[in-house]
Amino acid sequence: MAYYARISENKMQVLIEGQEQMRHQHEMLIGQQLLDFIYFDVKRLNEALDHAYSIAHYFKEPDFEGTLKRIDTQNIYLRFFVELFFDTSINHKPNTKLGFEALCNQYSKEIAFLEQNSEKFKNVTYRTISKPFMIGIFSVHAMGMQSFMKQQLEFCVEGANDEKYQQLSPIERLYIYEQWRKSRGEQPLYFETDTFSSRLVISKEISTDEDFSIEELTDKLKKQKPQIAEMTVLPTGWALMRFELMKMISQGVPINKCANCGRYFILDGRSDIAYCSRPLADQPGKTCQDVGALNKYMDKVHADPIRKEFHKAYKRNHSRVRVGTMTQTEFLEWSDEARDKRDQCIAGEMDEDKFMEWINTDRKYKKN
Repeated sequence: MAYYARISENKMQVLIEGQEQMRHQHEMLIGQQLLDFIYFDVKRLNEALDHAYSIAHYFKEPDFEGTLKRIDTQNIYLRFFVELFFDTSINHKPNTKLGFEALCNQYSKEIAFLEQNSEKFKNVTYRTISKPFMIGIFSVHAMGMQSFMKQQLEFCVEGANDEKYQQLSPIERLYIYEQWRKSRGEQPLYFETDTFSSRLVISKEISTDEDFSIEELTDKLKKQKPQIAEMTVLPTGWALMRFELMKMISQGVPINKCANCGRYFILDGRSDIAYCSRPLADQPGKTCQDVGALNKYMDKVHADPIRKEFHKAYKRNHSRVRVGTMTQTEFLEWSDEARDKRDQCIAGEMDEDKFMEWINTDRKYKKN
């Protein structure tokens, strides 16, 4: 099943060649799907593979296309691994001797990893192959690709934290990586590859009579107005990953590392955004943007005794407003004065001991 990619400004559109027709996958920023895949929770992949296994083994007429279409809405690379899983489970028949040998040859590293890390996966044969074993192979395969693509991205964006690479541009670092692979006798992955080709792709196939007629085709094109564009043909999801990373780097897609979670994200618009919009693992309703600035402020508070005392006094007087021992007007007057004195103390215009004495006296609110 081939993938067709089209780059338009900072967006990438992908079409998927299905059994019946070309199907559109939603257009996204270049690199967004790849970053989402790099940080994708493998547990969700396992759930998708488990569902795919059930469809493949317990339904007489499994709806592969329907299953893959639902997965597309999450991530196109997640779809790729489920597609591989389908293909291996149904077409290559790993529960036969020949099929199992082919599976072991193709995924030798993944199977070796499973055998080393779990007793139940040792000495598996085509007779004892199980759903957890099959799912484990493709989960490990996905994690390996996640790690590999992340390493490429880090080297291109950060220069692998090596001083000798820091003065180079991302595209120069990617070129260095290609030359390093060639020097080791390995196939280049980005600039010198024959896995990418171009083709004119039409959004809707137009049927014509058996005897080709230019006039008939011209007339139908005028009436139906389908979209026709040059697209890059990519045979696998793995090739699509490499294509997307190369376009990210070569087109200078602005990337930043989130100051809260440490993951890369794409800057769409402003260049000074420090936090990504991904949901927090422990608070799904909040994002790094929601809590990042507050956490940064609290770190500054705890590291500075002046800010720390101001913060404690602020909370103390705010509590008095809630219980009615201090009015809102009195609190606002106090907080304005407290901020002024805090800023004066930080600037060295007020003695720190005098500020500490004032902020902890609570002045006219002491009797309350």
